[in-house]
Amino acid sequence: KRIKSFIDLNPTSNHWIEVAFRPLQSLPGKPKCYPIISQYGPGAGWEIRVGTVPSTTTATSSVHVEVVWTTTTNKDGTTILNRDVSIEMGMWYHIVLAYRRSTLTLYVNGIPSSKQIGGKFKPYRKYAMLGQSQHWKDRQLKCMVAFAS
Repeated sequence: KRIKSFIDLNPTSNHWIEVAFRPLQSLPGKPKCYPIISQYGPGAGWEIRVGTVPSTTTATSSVHVEVVWTTTTNKDGTTILNRDVSIEMGMWYHIVLAYRRSTLTLYVNGIPSSKQIGGKFKPYRKYAMLGQSQHWKDRQLKCMVAFAS
């Protein structure tokens, strides 16, 4: 579903994005991330997503909540910040993404992960979307979403 977005991120200001989601499907075992809320397109914007990623130390995959944040300084234009979580169907998860000065902090159920970033934020000038992305048309997440802001 398309939602009108009043999120116009300015890298000289402090911002936060808050969303709660409740998955209604199991995440597939193959490594792939699914948007919870997204205002992301080729080389621009931001996205909060959940998915499975291959483990770097074992033959298994782990589940994490991930943020994509696009700036002018990164080689491919994106910063990835993630937090491993145990996702259960039907459970609510509270996510806050905070940008303050040059620090990006992802809170999942109150537990933070932070990363220093540089460069100017590159906005994506299309509507924010819930459960899907303008960029990843094949990745739709069946979930309930509350207080996306």
